[in-house]
Formats: sequence, C-alpha cells, structure tokens
Amino acid sequence: MLSAQEQACERNTMVSTRSVIALGVVLVVDLVLAGFVGAEEATSFTGGSPGVRPVVIVGLCWQLVLITACAVVVGSWLRTRRDLFGRKQVLSAMAQSSVGWLWESDAEARFTYCSAGVHRLLGYHPADLLGRSAATLVEPFDEKLADKLATLTAADGWEDMDVCWRHADGSTVVLRGNAAAITDHHGRVVGFRGSRRPLTDAELAERDLGPARHRVSSMLTDRAMRVALQPIVDLNSGRLAGVEALARFDDGRSPELWFGEAAGTGQSLELDSLAFQAALSTFDRVPAGCYLSVNATPELILSGRVEQWLGDVPLGRLVIEVTEHARVRSYSQLQDALRRLHARGVRLAVDDTGAGYASLSHVLQLRPSIIKIDRSLITDIRTDPARRSLVTALVLLGLDLGATVTGEGIETPDERETLADLGVGFGQGYLLARPSTALADWRSWAHRSWLDAVGQAPPAPPQRLAASRASRAAHAQHLLSTHVDPRHEPRRR
Repeated sequence: MLSAQEQACERNTMVSTRSVIALGVVLVVDLVLAGFVGAEEATSFTGGSPGVRPVVIVGLCWQLVLITACAVVVGSWLRTRRDLFGRKQVLSAMAQSSVGWLWESDAEARFTYCSAGVHRLLGYHPADLLGRSAATLVEPFDEKLADKLATLTAADGWEDMDVCWRHADGSTVVLRGNAAAITDHHGRVVGFRGSRRPLTDAELAERDLGPARHRVSSMLTDRAMRVALQPIVDLNSGRLAGVEALARFDDGRSPELWFGEAAGTGQSLELDSLAFQAALSTFDRVPAGCYLSVNATPELILSGRVEQWLGDVPLGRLVIEVTEHARVRSYSQLQDALRRLHARGVRLAVDDTGAGYASLSHVLQLRPSIIKIDRSLITDIRTDPARRSLVTALVLLGLDLGATVTGEGIETPDERETLADLGVGFGQGYLLARPSTALADWRSWAHRSWLDAVGQAPPAPPQRLAASRASRAAHAQHLLSTHVDPRHEPRRR
C-alpha cells in the first residue's frame, strides 16, 4: 500500500501523464492539420501565388506554443517522479536510523506506511498495520487519539501527545508522538506523517504526577480540608492536657496520600500552610486550659508564614510539632526561627521521636519542650525489653532537657500502664479516643474521666504525683540499668 505522500505524488503524476497524453494528441492533430496547410501552400506556391499566407504563420506559432506547453508538463512529471523517489530515500534513511516508530496515514487515519520501529515498540510487523485504522490499536480507556483525529483541520497536527497503545501481547505501552498534515498541490489534507517513541523514566514519572498535581491544586483552591482533634491525656492524673489538630480531607483519602502527592508535585508548602491555618481556626473550640498542638514542617517555619498567622492566637496554649519528611538544610536558621516563636510563648514539640536517626537529631538540635515518642516504639512495649530501654532513655533525655514526654499511638491498657511506669507523663491514641471532627466530642473531653473510661485504676495519691524530679530520674535510671544490660534478663529456654 502506498503512503499518503506517495498517493499524492502518484495522483500528481497521473495528472501530469494525462496532460502529456492530451497535449500529444493535440500536437499530432495539429501536425496533421499543419501538413494539409503546408500542402496547400506548396500548391499555391507552384501555382505562382506570391508571398507566405498568414494562416501559415499562425499555424507555426500555434505549434511552438503546444511544444512549449508539452515541455512544461513533461518537466513537471519528471520532477514529481524525482521528488517521490527522493522522499522514499529520505523516509527509508530515517526509518533505518530512528529508534522510534515512523508512520504515515491517509486522511481517515489508516496506516499507509510504518517503519520497523513499530515491531520494537508494539510487536507488530509493519505490513500487518497497512490499511488498519490507528483507532483500533488505542486502548479503550485512552480516547485522546480518537478525539484528536476527530477534530483535525487542514494543515493541523499535534506535538508531544501521549497515547496508550495496545501491544501485540495485550499489554499497554505509552508512546509520545508528533504529527503533521500532508497536503497535495491544492493544499488539501491527504494524510498525516509523524513519529512515536517510548517515554523516558523521567517523562513517565512526570506523566504520573499530572493527575496528582491537578488533584492537589483543586483541593487547595476549594480548601477542601477539615480538622480532626485527638486528645492528649495526663497518664497520671487522667486529666485532658491538650489536643492535636490533624488534617482530614473530603474525599476520604488518607492524609499520608495527600501530603505525599503534594510533596511529589512541589506543593508541600501550600498544603502545609492550609493545614496550619485550618488548625488555628479551631482554637476557640479547644477546651479551656488545654493546649492546641499543630504540625508544621521546617520549610513552613522557615518561610516566615507561621509568625504572621499568630496575631490573635493565645500563644501560651500553642504547641508547634516539628515534623520532618526531608532533610533540614540549616538547623541554625530553624533554631533562630523557633527561638523567636519561643520568645512569644509558643512551645515546641518534636514528633515521631525514635522512628529514626533524623528524629533523634531533631531532639538534640532543637531542644523541645515536648518529646513525642513514635508508635513504633510503643507497640509490644510490655514484652519487648529493647523498646522499654529506648523509651526509658528518652524519658531520661527529657529530664535533662526539661521536656515532658508523650507517647503516641497507645492502643492497649498494657501499653498505657507500661509507659506510665517508665515515666512517660502523657499519652494519646485509639485507646483513649480516636481523632474526631465532631464539636460535641471536643466539648465532652474536658469533663471526661480518661483513666476510668479505659478501665484504669484511679489516679495515684497526690504525694506520688508531686514526686521530685530527682526521685523520678533515679527511678528511670534504675529502669534503664535493669533493662539495658542483657545480663539482667532471665534466660529463655
């Protein structure tokens, strides 16, 4: 099957050939007529008639015009054949040197030429696709090509369009392609020519991020976020100490997914800003005497936005939890920003302590007022001496820093009791209460007996709660020496 360009050239060639034949017939007829005219003139000449008759001159001029027109048509025909041969050579050379798929189609998107690259990319032999519509090779869920072909106009085409193609083995292959229209000598579109290639790893990653970028941008525009609060309870007295503000999204997807997509699409700062402002808006509904703990990334703190949003906030009841999903570039700058916040009465907490080296480095560099122990250290703490040793070490570190310690993710009474025995003063988790967006829940928390609600013993006597820092440090040191040294552990058979 001829390509679209070849078909156009063939049509031009056929037109030129027909023109040559027609001119040739006219020329033969004219030569015959000229012969009669010449014979008549010869007869007139032998008969003694003087001079050349005008009809002879006109006849000769007409013959010259026909000969010239014939030469023009023949020249056009030869050029068309030469151009067609040259295009074939160029297309063949490009097909041999290209790693992609070169193709041509007619105006109805039926393939008229395919290079060998289609076999490498889609598993089809070029001859198998000739005459086949491109739409039959596109995955049903990808209508981009069909929509594009349906709206093409004269001299139109496309650039860098990604289309999902169906491989010969049934798999899906994403190819990026360009195309341009092929026109005949009248400017009419007779087909299309283009190339397609596989996407690089970077292009595939960017393509996958496109929908995520749109989702995050739309959510930021609509501010489609709600705030859930989770109580933080004093594990000794059972009173409500504070609440942590957590982001929730209207589509029901987890915050981890949303913040992960924001990080991948370069919109972390905007999403962090929205979450921080939404959390501050709940301050007037936080029970009196309780603090509000709000998450903030180092990037958000260093941006200077946090300081601008604290105008009407009771700063003595605000705790900023520093979270880290990327390396802190400059601890000195972060310390300066936190020092300014602390001077205004804001307290600092380090979140997810113990989850990795970075969180421990946070504690040493930032010297927080609250150390929040990650859930990974609390799971099975009752039966795991290594976890008990790490928690005890963090309690001692808190004593040295003058910081309180909060256990996150408490889910069983055993975990709560063990943390209290190890000197952890505060806790939060599903055992106490799940995060809630209901205002009625927030109001009820201030009057709730938290330890009784989860089946715990009544609060300890006042003298125990008023134990000195030295006695608690000694207790923690005793636990540390008991659990860290493996020689103190009984052998298990």
